[in-house]
Amino acid sequence: MPWLKNFRIVIFWSIFILLLSIYPGNYLPRIPDFYQLFKPDKIVHLILYGVLSFLLLQSMQKQYGYAFLRYSGTIIALALSVLHGSLMEYLQYSLNLNRSGNIYDFIANTIGCFIGFAVFYLILRKKMVKANAN
Repeated sequence: MPWLKNFRIVIFWSIFILLLSIYPGNYLPRIPDFYQLFKPDKIVHLILYGVLSFLLLQSMQKQYGYAFLRYSGTIIALALSVLHGSLMEYLQYSLNLNRSGNIYDFIANTIGCFIGFAVFYLILRKKMVKANAN
């Protein structure tokens, strides 16, 4: 499966998020709140899912032999990223891991996916402008 080679880093990152998500909460360090409404753990969610979305979009763009994945990759990558985030929150909610999956974490995961999308396309646009200038 030659197409799988482009997704290796995405698969590893997804597994990394899975392991962090199911790690028992009583072993995690407690981070004090620095704002009442915005907890520091939401930044972690934004970063993790922003990177996941970015890596997935990057892998989709490398699918030269699979036109459907290459040209519909944006929708597929965002859907997979958001689905991954919702599945992790569901696992935290349903498994007895001393973790709590909640809607606010899901929202942070989803926003992170869209941030990764925006960063990817800003970088892609910059590369295209640079390539057209030459």
